[in-house]
Amino acid sequence: MGADEAYLISDRAFGGSDTWATSTIIAAAIEKVGKYDVIFCGRQAIDGDTAQVGQRLQNF
Repeated sequence: MGADEAYLISDRAFGGSDTWATSTIIAAAIEKVGKYDVIFCGRQAIDGDTAQVGQRLQNF
């Protein structure tokens, strides 16, 4: 299995976003990209020590 494409979602406006906002931003990007086979998420954030974004993405 190899990766053909990758996307970086970055903007100063996203700085300081909580996990809900981050999940919403990523979900919108996924919808815009369209077809995908797999989505990888990190284990947890180092700043807030949370592990919620991956789990929240399943709700979109």
